[in-house]
Amino acid sequence: MAKATSEGQRVRALEQGTVKDDAGRTLYWARRPFGYDGDDLDRGQVVGFTGARNDEKLIRLGYVLALVPENKPLSCRKCKARFIDLNTLNAHGDKQHGKKAARTDVPFSERGATVDETAGAAQQLEKEQRRLDQDAPLNLDKTAASTRG
Repeated sequence: MAKATSEGQRVRALEQGTVKDDAGRTLYWARRPFGYDGDDLDRGQVVGFTGARNDEKLIRLGYVLALVPENKPLSCRKCKARFIDLNTLNAHGDKQHGKKAARTDVPFSERGATVDETAGAAQQLEKEQRRLDQDAPLNLDKTAASTRG
């Protein structure tokens, strides 16, 4: 289902045209979090490519989709980053700007995080990765190695 949806979005982008920024760069939105040009992009964040050497690969592998005119990006009030929809904007706010409450029920060790906290973070990361694999699968069939045949 997710693959069909992303394919439909690609077709619409080609049919309708894409959105460009003031500098004339095509705007994309991140389907998954990744680092780009020194910034860590969150899922749903809008980005204009700067001509980095891996731009084409990010498009081909499905890390990003072109922004189309029907998309109405929303801006973060704290950092002014723009997002494809309210859900990804809220997730960004919670992740990047939310207040992290101290856990008083688990003692903090002398060397940093406790085993309980470290295990919880690893489980959370694994859960997030599984969700991304389901919601925004990459086009791994379009890697250089798979197309050599």
